[in-house]
Amino acid sequence: MMTQKPESRSVLAGGPVSRSGPCNAAIAALPWQAHGALRVSPDRRQLCHADGTPFFWLGDTAWEIATRMRLDAESADGRGVEWYLSTRAAQGFNVIQMPLITPLGWIAGRNVQGDSICRCDGFSADRLNDPFLKRFDSILDAATACGLFVAVLPAWAENVANGSIDVVNAGQYGAILGRRYGHRLNVIWNLGGDYLPTGVEHVWDAMARGILAGAGPDARPLFTYHPKGHQSSSAYALGDWMSFDSVQSSHTDPKNEGPTATPEFNAHFDLIARDYARIPHRPTINTEPPYEDITLDLVKENDAPRLSLYDLRLAAYWSVLGGAAGHTYGHNSLWQAWDPADGFVPQFGARNAWQDVLEAPGVRELHVLRALVLSRPLAGRVRDDAMIENFDTLRTGRTAAQAVACRGEDYALLYSGNGSPLSVRMGRIRGREIAAWWFDPTSGESAWAGTFANAGTQTFTPPSQRDNGHDWVLALSDADGGYPAPGTAITQPLWPLV
Repeated sequence: MMTQKPESRSVLAGGPVSRSGPCNAAIAALPWQAHGALRVSPDRRQLCHADGTPFFWLGDTAWEIATRMRLDAESADGRGVEWYLSTRAAQGFNVIQMPLITPLGWIAGRNVQGDSICRCDGFSADRLNDPFLKRFDSILDAATACGLFVAVLPAWAENVANGSIDVVNAGQYGAILGRRYGHRLNVIWNLGGDYLPTGVEHVWDAMARGILAGAGPDARPLFTYHPKGHQSSSAYALGDWMSFDSVQSSHTDPKNEGPTATPEFNAHFDLIARDYARIPHRPTINTEPPYEDITLDLVKENDAPRLSLYDLRLAAYWSVLGGAAGHTYGHNSLWQAWDPADGFVPQFGARNAWQDVLEAPGVRELHVLRALVLSRPLAGRVRDDAMIENFDTLRTGRTAAQAVACRGEDYALLYSGNGSPLSVRMGRIRGREIAAWWFDPTSGESAWAGTFANAGTQTFTPPSQRDNGHDWVLALSDADGGYPAPGTAITQPLWPLV
């Protein structure tokens, strides 16, 4: 039994780390070399390495890296692709989402060297432009050197929806990509891109099967599909190549307030919840939640309201503590690689050069989430909203008040979206007495809340309100389990190999 109050702490004592150059070649071992390729976990809820090491997806969004970002050697100040990837790796990100055919460039889009993906008007798989592909190779090489996984979108989905890429070209293109990148254990295939596959499912199927054929029989790559806003890929009739689902909760207000409120649906909460309840199970990840510094509802005017850090946290904590296998971050300037010196038109109110936002406040808060998640075992974690006796009451109106809970055998993490008290059904985790902590998702600070009998119902009231949202995490664990304060890293137990 814990007999004294443990010391409170902050996970941000040192803060996120930046680097100012290419990744250090002395990296001990690339994750896929040390632990094997990624696969779906035995319970089909998460991702893990081949040796059973848990993998928590922490992604970043770089939709225009292939066309608009310069390499370090091409940048006047040395802040280019390699610098970006090195910085993200040092900050704890482990996946970068990037397309070959980008949402702003499309098929005719040219990179900073003036090359487009094809040596022709339109798209033809037998006329792919090798200089364009070689440049993309160099981006993948830089990501590999940093130990990063790369979720590659072969083509932004509008190019399939409008018929520019048909079923024949899709299969041929997929086979070329499979042959070219199938040996890279850090490549994850992320088909789609903001469009419904309805009516063209056969085209995406041809592309996926082309990739598999090109990669060869020994390759076991992961596949997902990046959906339209306010949807999950689980809603689509896609092939058996799908490994996990992707959600795009998009850029609406997670607080669900005002004249556009939808009291029966909140994409930032409900999409992951629906995926988690889906049978058969498949991991799910919110790969496009609200972006930092983007205009609310993607309004074009620069003076339009913007999504707040609180909005980003609501989407992230509802997703991750609601059973998602990870989370992706995005910044409005970074996804479009916007640099005013390049003369590109800023989208959705971008106002800072992408090079100046790598230490944005949202990155720091995502670092806090990562620290919390990795301070308790990932393997075997399950969503358990039944722990929250007042769950349905807090769900009324689908507002920021919504709460979510997850647990392992001897611990639980419960999130109060607006600081409402949580009525907790005790006895759902192991332990005679339960140690309780409050964890601040804005700072990473933890505060001791005491020990409690593991029986009946206990009401926990967050310690205070604050300006930047009122959300809190309640961390419970077996008082004899030896867990440190939430946010303190532990050695992650392995998944049992099957």
